[in-house]
Amino acid sequence: MSDCKSLAPVKTRYSNLSDSALRSMFTESSWMKLSKYEKLDVLQETVNREALNNGAMPCKVSFENMASNMQGCQFDDKIMLNREMFVDNQITYKYGDTSFKFDMEAPNYSAYEVVLHEYRHSLQQQISDGKINADSDTKARFESNNFTVSEIDGQRASQYMLGKTGNGYDMYYLNPTELDAHKFSQEQAMALVNEHRAQNGDDNSILSYTEKISATGYEAKLAELKEKYGENIDKDVEQVLINKFNNTNVPVDKNVEKMVASEMIASQQAIDNANKNEINNISSTNAVSENYSSTVDEFDAAQANAVDMDATVSISTDTSADSSVSADAGSGIDGGYSSSV
Repeated sequence: MSDCKSLAPVKTRYSNLSDSALRSMFTESSWMKLSKYEKLDVLQETVNREALNNGAMPCKVSFENMASNMQGCQFDDKIMLNREMFVDNQITYKYGDTSFKFDMEAPNYSAYEVVLHEYRHSLQQQISDGKINADSDTKARFESNNFTVSEIDGQRASQYMLGKTGNGYDMYYLNPTELDAHKFSQEQAMALVNEHRAQNGDDNSILSYTEKISATGYEAKLAELKEKYGENIDKDVEQVLINKFNNTNVPVDKNVEKMVASEMIASQQAIDNANKNEINNISSTNAVSENYSSTVDEFDAAQANAVDMDATVSISTDTSADSSVSADAGSGIDGGYSSSV
């Protein structure tokens, strides 16, 4: 994950709106009437204000053509959102060689969630880098779950887990940075939904988004993981990563430690292999910049086990420690912080 650089808030047509008026733009009746450029400004203004509230640098938001299983990604000082989903309000599913287009359910609230999820990753990096003050536990949680390399039993190990072992998507989701981004963005989105419900009653977007979050959102997924691996799984995973990052030995469940260590090694192998492939495809005069990508919601477990990544693994022209390699779980040789929808 790469931090946003010194970037002034991007000017939008909605900078003079009150917070409540801006939030009202995400109602189904308002969102569906907005042009592409109006939607972009609504999302940009949302990021601008969130950054201002945090004393953080904002990112520039854009719509881009993306794979159908990617909702968005964060790359350096940019947040990119899937054009088909959030401009056309459609999603494409592929079955074999056949593609089917469907209307996107609750694109208004999903766009709000995704842009805040991606923004949260930039905030995490700014905290990790010491550019924004946070308590010591929060800083330790974020800096130990970055794209840095540790050593386990003589092997290179990634501090960020891509979901490359048999536990797949579970390990990706248990990244502390991902848990934090999912929790934050979904809580914010549900607060917006409940605000609109109180004002206007239910509509299709409110009902479908609420149903989705209830079934597959952060709380449901974390409860599933705790039932599967133990009540303290999130805390144990976090502590293993902190131990490996700081070379400490705070006691944790041995089975979890082994599981995380295997995932860290497998993730780094995937990153290294992807980088080798990238190097072979880069001309002598061109370099691929570091890319962090993320989607919001769940990605297919089969894709999580492939070398495809929900973020771009690439080579950076920056030789500093923070910008050598980035990767994320998901699809495509796209590497960075990811979450699936």
